[in-house]
Amino acid sequence: VAVMEKLVLGLKAIQLSTVLAWFEYGLLPACGFAAAQGRWAVADALRSAAPARWILGLGLLIPGQALNLGIYKAIGADGVYYGAKLGRPVPWASGFPFNLGLRHPQYVGAMLSWAGIFSLLAATPSTAAPLGAVLLGWTGLYCASAAHEASSDADTQGK
Repeated sequence: VAVMEKLVLGLKAIQLSTVLAWFEYGLLPACGFAAAQGRWAVADALRSAAPARWILGLGLLIPGQALNLGIYKAIGADGVYYGAKLGRPVPWASGFPFNLGLRHPQYVGAMLSWAGIFSLLAATPSTAAPLGAVLLGWTGLYCASAAHEASSDADTQGK
């Protein structure tokens, strides 16, 4: 589980770094947009964000992170990093965030967090379109992961 935890955290760091690198330096063309935004583009986007964008961004990011932190508290690293698949005992949890009626609160939390970050960065149509495309693609991948997990025995324990 410790190896899986390091792998996933490393992949998340790469995921965030690539978004920021694309945004700052134009390194990751998406939807035909490859131009660099300029030096300190991330800081400029955050500084110029209208209050409504801050409300939307934080309104998505904060609940998303609350779901993710709730998952860690409820099932620990063994549960978060597929310990059940690796032979670790993972307690069945029914409290927060599992009591919200969300089948996969960790994936919902991740997508809310990304949507919040992207809404803060989407300052112009030239940034909103590719960020929206990336978010849509990642949402599809999270949905595929959730569907795969839903078909496993571990997803129905305790019911």
